[in-house]
Amino acid sequence: KAEILTYLAKHQLLSLPKIYPLLDHHNDNYRFAAATACLSSPESVPEDKLKASSDIIYTFLSHNQERYVIKALDALAIIFEDKFLTSLAKVFDHKEVTILRRVSYMLSLHLNSKHLYLEDLLFQKLADVSDSKTRIYLIQTLINLGKPSILLRLINETAYFRSKEKAYLEWHSRCLADRKSTRLNSSHQIISYAVFCLK
Repeated sequence: KAEILTYLAKHQLLSLPKIYPLLDHHNDNYRFAAATACLSSPESVPEDKLKASSDIIYTFLSHNQERYVIKALDALAIIFEDKFLTSLAKVFDHKEVTILRRVSYMLSLHLNSKHLYLEDLLFQKLADVSDSKTRIYLIQTLINLGKPSILLRLINETAYFRSKEKAYLEWHSRCLADRKSTRLNSSHQIISYAVFCLK
C-alpha cells in the first residue's frame, strides 16, 4: 500500500488532498503510506501535513517492533532528508543485524562532506559493530565524508579490521589516489601515504 500510494503521489496520479485524510487514519499502514506519499511528492505540501508525515516516520523509526523500523528505513531510502539523521543515530543502537545493515547502507549512499560532524559517531559505531557488511558500509560512509585525515584515522584502526575490510579500504584509497593524481596537493599526498601504509 505504501509503495502504491508513494508511486501515485510521486507521479501526480493521485492528488494530495485525497491522501491527507489518511494521515489521521486509525490503521498504522495507511498512516505510514500517506506519510511516505506526502514526503516524496513533487507537489507543494502544506507545512502542517509535512510535519505530520515526518512525525509518523519518526514514530515508526523509534518503534520497538522490528517490522516497523524496517518499514521506516525502507521509506527513508526513498525520501532521505538530513532531519532524520538524529533518529537514524538512535536506530543504530538496535541489536538486530538486519536493521544495522540497512542503516549503515543508507548512510553510505547519502552522507557526504557536509556531514563531517558525524565522523566521531561513525567511528564509534565501527568499533561497536561486529557484522562485516555493516562495517564495510560504515567504512564506505566515512570515506564518502571526503576528509583526507579520516582516511589516516581509518588506517590507524586497521589492526582491528578483517582482511575483507582492509582490502576494501585499500581499493578505495587507490581509487582516490588515482582520481587526485592530476592535482598534486596535500590531500593527494595524504591519500598516497594511506595507500603506502595499507600495503
